[in-house]
Amino acid sequence: MSSTYYHPEIAPRGAVFDEAPEGEGWTDTRIPEPAPEPPTLEETVAKYEGLVQARLDNFARTLTYDGILSACTYATSQVEEYRIEGQYCVNARDATWSKAFELLNAFNPGDPVPIWAEVEAQLPVLAWPEGSRGYKQSEDN
Repeated sequence: MSSTYYHPEIAPRGAVFDEAPEGEGWTDTRIPEPAPEPPTLEETVAKYEGLVQARLDNFARTLTYDGILSACTYATSQVEEYRIEGQYCVNARDATWSKAFELLNAFNPGDPVPIWAEVEAQLPVLAWPEGSRGYKQSEDN
């Protein structure tokens, strides 16, 4: 393995050379890059808000809606199955965001960032209700 050369006062952090340039102070010991800063509390909350929104939107898309907002607009539809789906999405959105904000407000600066799967497991289950196009009877029924 060849040596790499670094000069802490001249070369930018992390810059290395295969051969030592002329001059004093060059070493074949590379100084490592500093560790990246952990995300701020605001960055962590924003990330998880985006994941919650994507979860809701992806659920609505399972029945060809553009997203949760689109599905919610059908809550007053004259077509019964659309009305059922729309009202379910209004209720699911409210319940999901209520729980999500409860969880997000519990984040503290410096705490380990929770794993998304652990957060998601605490959110309400999303399953299309009876009378909707997406309703699937369980094998027990």
